[in-house]
Amino acid sequence: MIGFSNPVFLWLLIPAAFILLYTFKYGKGSFVSFPFSFWNKKCGIKPGFLYAFLYYMSVISFFSAILFAILATAGPYITDNKKTVSDTPPVIMIALDVSPSMGAMDVPGKPRFEIAKQVIKDFASEYPGISLGLVTFGNDAVLDVPPTLDRNFLLDKLSEKRVFSLGDGTALGMGLGVALLHLSGVESSYKAIILVTDGKNTAGEIFPETAAALAGEMGIPIYAIGIGSDKPVRLDIVDPSTGTRYSGTLEEGFDKDLLMEISSISGGAFFSAYTQNYIKNIFRRIASLSSDKQELKYVISKRDIHYDFIFYSLIAFSFWLFLSRLVLREVL
Repeated sequence: MIGFSNPVFLWLLIPAAFILLYTFKYGKGSFVSFPFSFWNKKCGIKPGFLYAFLYYMSVISFFSAILFAILATAGPYITDNKKTVSDTPPVIMIALDVSPSMGAMDVPGKPRFEIAKQVIKDFASEYPGISLGLVTFGNDAVLDVPPTLDRNFLLDKLSEKRVFSLGDGTALGMGLGVALLHLSGVESSYKAIILVTDGKNTAGEIFPETAAALAGEMGIPIYAIGIGSDKPVRLDIVDPSTGTRYSGTLEEGFDKDLLMEISSISGGAFFSAYTQNYIKNIFRRIASLSSDKQELKYVISKRDIHYDFIFYSLIAFSFWLFLSRLVLREVL
């Protein structure tokens, strides 16, 4: 939008418009035309349509120069209203299960854990404006990455994670508790936890329901994603601490009732996923919820453009001089 710092000067456009109309209606006004053989040179333009056209072009150029000069004197500027998100981005903590069962191969193509890691990597790359943190849990829970926009740091840490790295248990409550602890001190318009697991709560000093109730009180929804099937599935993993390989059949899947309760208590949602694309779509859906809750603000920028109008005035004045002095050979 264009505006003027000194709009009072715009009143000068009124007498300028009357003079222009008078000039078109009654002829040349103060311009005096000399013979075409003036200075013993031939102009090459004979009176008639072409002469009239060039004459009026010179008049228009002259008044255009005056117009732009008046506009420049009025102090023109352009304002631009931009809608931006708040200074504090949405924050999502990902609580990732690294228990041995995450090495199961029922998700087509790769083990559950590798599928989950790939989805998180894609999610981080697709939504750079969301601050992401990472907590992994097995027999215990640890903070791997505090909430950050540094994608390289997050992805490097995620690449280092291995199944079985935190023992053979599944401490769902501990994983949620650590995530909540590091969200409590974060200022953001939106905070949430994505819980990715395939098992049942078998370890830890915090009950998942207790952690979910605390999350509800803090206004932090938990989106619980249960991955894998509840059918027997082949399991082939290596203990990273000893190098021992374990092979067998996993008989049980995730605790659907518990995950539904966790999400319900906290104000989140439960999802069951089997394929990589479906898990990816769940993450996208959660990201869309975060964007809906973001605080928006409007930034108004102002840019002076009076120099632009001065330039246009000089161009128009130069064109008028060219036509009136060199082509039409007029003098004031």
